[in-house]
Order: sequence, then C-alpha cells, then structure tokens
Amino acid sequence: MIYNNYDSWKLSNPDDDGHYIEDDKPRIETAMYFKYQHRNDRKYNYGMITTSGHDVRIWSYGRIRTIDVEEIETYLDEVNGEIDRVKANYENFELIGRNEFLTQFDEVHIKILTLVHREANY
Repeated sequence: MIYNNYDSWKLSNPDDDGHYIEDDKPRIETAMYFKYQHRNDRKYNYGMITTSGHDVRIWSYGRIRTIDVEEIETYLDEVNGEIDRVKANYENFELIGRNEFLTQFDEVHIKILTLVHREANY
C-alpha cells in the first residue's frame, strides 16, 4: 500500500509502532502501453504497465496467444528499466495507445474463454 503522507499511513495503521518512511521517488502517473516483436515473428506482443503495479503482457507461444500478469514496482526508474530491457531484447518496439492494447486484450481474452468453456463443457 502506498501512502501519501504520515497522516494517511497512521490512520491505516493505528496500532503500528513502526517507522514511517517518506516515499519521495517519482512514480509513473499513467499506464504505459507498448508493442514489441522479434524480427522473425509475424505477430506483435503487447504490454501494459499499470499505475497500480501490474505488468500485463499479451504474447504468442507458437500459435497460442496468452495473457500474463506480474507485479512490478511503479517507480519511474524501474518502469523505464523494464522498457529498456524490452527494447534491448526485441528488434521492433513502439509505444501505442490504450485502444490498440485493449483491442488485442479483448481478442485474446475471448479466445481463451471460448477454449475453456468448450473444454469444460460450460
């Protein structure tokens, strides 16, 4: 949990005798959306880093498209480090808009739901 100041921390932790530490490192203010691709891949992989600390990736494994979610610190330097890592490991990288990411997310999500429902006789 991130607290803006001592008062909000103390209100959330009235019995805590611990030490409050001011967190003054800059954090990302809006979600970041991007796509990246290996030179030989036909499809792009997509990513979103949220302000709440989630790294959402849409990627392909062979013909299977999937969605992964991991936690990530939202400090600006750590997010930029992750973006730099992706840029270094993939030939094509670009920042994209929210709608392009959500279109890809919806497409993969529907395919996964269809598969699960079919196999589970749901």
